[in-house]
Amino acid sequence: MSRIIAVIAILFFLTSAVYLPFSVNNKFNTPDETANYFFAKLFAETGQLKIIEPLEKLVDNAIHPRSINVLSGFLVPEGFWGLPLIYGAIGRLSSINFLPYLTAVLTILSLPFYFLFFKTIFGHKIARLSLLLLLINPVFWYNASRNFYHNLLFVNFLVILLYLIVSNRSLTLARYIIAGISLGLALLVRPSETLWLMALVGVFFF
Repeated sequence: MSRIIAVIAILFFLTSAVYLPFSVNNKFNTPDETANYFFAKLFAETGQLKIIEPLEKLVDNAIHPRSINVLSGFLVPEGFWGLPLIYGAIGRLSSINFLPYLTAVLTILSLPFYFLFFKTIFGHKIARLSLLLLLINPVFWYNASRNFYHNLLFVNFLVILLYLIVSNRSLTLARYIIAGISLGLALLVRPSETLWLMALVGVFFF
């Protein structure tokens, strides 16, 4: 089964991180993805999450595409600004050309945490089966192929956080720090999930 999981993971990476970014040529089907790509690229280039729109003065800040808002004449992210900030920061440190591959790359890097989380709760056998079912789940592939969609990025950080909480009752300082960073990044990506996520973390701690 380990070989099967490895083959599926490789296919997943080649499809989501290699084929799709080249095939879509930075064109997206949803306003959220378009806005996330625009601001991630903007932050990578300028370090800013806002851009001036001169026409706003003429229409009292009424011009903006969907998933983008206006603040004092500047176009700014609306709602979910964590992904542009995270991806833009990575783009500043590496290359803007790397942005379309980040969702797939970060998902691949988080797969061991999915396995370890399942293993901690259910055991090794069920963990391998769970990971296999995850990798053949169309919803998982669909979200992973949406290069600038925030849902899977949020779940990746959430799984890392939950594994660190449940894996060891006596958490070390390093685990607390990494868990805190994972929690912070998850909430940064989807701040609207704060209430239930904090309640969930509390349940797992107890």
